[in-house]
Amino acid sequence: MYRDYKQDLDSRSGASIIMQVGDAGQQMFQGQSFRNIKQSHLQQICTLDVDSPIRTYRMTNIVCTVGPSCESVEVLKDMVASGMNICRFNMAHASHEWHLQTLRNLREAVDKSREVTHGSVATAIDITGPGVRLGRFSEDVEVPVQLQKGATVIMSSDKAIKKSCTKDRVYVIQGFIMRAKVGDKIFIDDGPLCFKVMKKVSLVEMIVEVVHQGEMNHNGLVHIPMTTPNIDEYLSEKDKKDIKFGVDNEVDMVFVSWVLQPEMVTAVREALGDAKDRVAVVAKIESYNSVKRIDEILEVADGILIARGDLGNDIPPEKVFLAQKMIIGRANMAGKPVICAAQICQEAENALYYDATFRDLRFATPVPTNVTHATSIAAVEAAIRGPASAIIVVTNSGRSARLIARYRPHCIIIAITKSQDTARNLNLHRGIFSVIHTGSSNQEWYRDVDQRIHYALRVAVERGYVKPNDKGALLHSAGNQSSPLQAHLCLLQQRYHTAHTEPLCHAISQPLQRYKEIQNGTVKQCLTLSKSFP
Repeated sequence: MYRDYKQDLDSRSGASIIMQVGDAGQQMFQGQSFRNIKQSHLQQICTLDVDSPIRTYRMTNIVCTVGPSCESVEVLKDMVASGMNICRFNMAHASHEWHLQTLRNLREAVDKSREVTHGSVATAIDITGPGVRLGRFSEDVEVPVQLQKGATVIMSSDKAIKKSCTKDRVYVIQGFIMRAKVGDKIFIDDGPLCFKVMKKVSLVEMIVEVVHQGEMNHNGLVHIPMTTPNIDEYLSEKDKKDIKFGVDNEVDMVFVSWVLQPEMVTAVREALGDAKDRVAVVAKIESYNSVKRIDEILEVADGILIARGDLGNDIPPEKVFLAQKMIIGRANMAGKPVICAAQICQEAENALYYDATFRDLRFATPVPTNVTHATSIAAVEAAIRGPASAIIVVTNSGRSARLIARYRPHCIIIAITKSQDTARNLNLHRGIFSVIHTGSSNQEWYRDVDQRIHYALRVAVERGYVKPNDKGALLHSAGNQSSPLQAHLCLLQQRYHTAHTEPLCHAISQPLQRYKEIQNGTVKQCLTLSKSFP
């Protein structure tokens, strides 16, 4: 389950630290963050090395929006192979029939790319929310419509032009015209096209002038900065139909546009019905009002998307970075994934000091906490002290992988699961590479775990995430499904000479017997043991 997590294998998890991968020999670490684990940010900066190997994997996932230019199976297959993690369908554009066909094309592309992904690509629908949009342009109008500074346009709520707008006359709802005032600025989408209200002709029509040239598209978003739209109901009929479409076609996430208050997220979750525990609800922050209520929205949303473009229209552009950093910080504190869109390119991510971030987040966690949470913290700390090239997690629900990602470890998290829903949902979280293992579970528990870890290591080696002599932190359950709840923390120093042939059951079963007395360990035991490793 995505929100009300059930106690499954994850609830009986333990951290096995550290596992040796590859042939014996001198340690080789990949990237600055493995070489420079120091006690302070200043020490870490002083030891940055220009000759350090480049890390070959990214920690940030990629959300791609599909449109007519990339609807074919072949193009989608290329996008999957190039690293797409989440495919976004903008329900403000195109019909349900088009979205359904493109969704089928995507799933076919994912199936054909299974050897590349080893997991799956998550799907998300983006619903309109309370945002106001233009109508559609007439077929004889060339779209996008180019408008130069000084041009005048009539905005009308006449439904006769809702699907036949022209360059000089466009449709918007009547409530928007009534709310607008002479002198107000109106942005289309996230700019640069900007109008100024010149004259209110009537309650259903007004004249606007272009003050910054740009272009208009079908169903373009219309917004007056620093205003709150009148909301008669949190979800329109179109939004409800779009959500039903998503549920019927088993999408993994719903992005909610123009979230102004937490009740909007709650309304979306209620509209999901029986799928509310499976489908993640991501709130899009794109207005001043939503920034001011971010804490309330974080409490009810599964994730946050910062729409920098629209936000820059609602608050001074020079202050967008302040809002962005504040929202990201609060999302990290709450343990919620956060997407920053768009115009982001952080080439130096590998040189950041993640140890300090981990300490800040760890100390912000109330104590005591549950055992699963504690062992997840222990796994991250052990990975730092190793240092480890990867944290490998055996999970059913994905909860333990999400808890580890919350503390932003410097290395990749490889989550092995048998659930495709879990694998897709984990794509929303930073630094997680999900691997679907569909092997038989009709065997002894420890052999089943061995098989899953063996498969994950083989994939990790093939992808270049780990290599000979790297260390890895391993998080797994201490018993099978019928075992009582228990936590297990142990040290794995077994040599693993080849990631392709040698089984891991011997490496796992011995420490499980050796550290049997640690079962049912408390939070204090988990944290103390993790600190004892060199």
